[in-house]
Amino acid sequence: MIFKMFWKIRYRIEEISKKIRLRKVDKYKPFYDNYSKTYRVFFHDRNDEEGCIEYVVSEYIHGGLYYSFDINGRHDHAHTFEGILYTIMRNDGGFSVKDEDNKYYSEQELHMLYAYSKKLERTRNGMPFPGA
Repeated sequence: MIFKMFWKIRYRIEEISKKIRLRKVDKYKPFYDNYSKTYRVFFHDRNDEEGCIEYVVSEYIHGGLYYSFDINGRHDHAHTFEGILYTIMRNDGGFSVKDEDNKYYSEQELHMLYAYSKKLERTRNGMPFPGA
């Protein structure tokens, strides 16, 4: 009970200090927060969002990016290209995209993701990769 109250108070203090610190910034359009070293945007009707610029802009326009894929036989998705790269790295490859989900990617993106996944898989298996 006390532990829960502590965190509730702490988050509220952080929220107030953030608003004071950013009082001179046009908070209702995406901006870079030098203190937190991240992009951020505030909303009148919901909590603020922070993260990479792709994510913040997608939240700002209410129409974000969506990348659907499978990783090692499990369906997943990401809202940034960086998010897909991170997922592939964390899983040592195993990336694939169903034909109906190809519409979410450019040809160049798919080539990069498959090559990255394949190289990680070969490296994991101790096999040399041509051109490496």
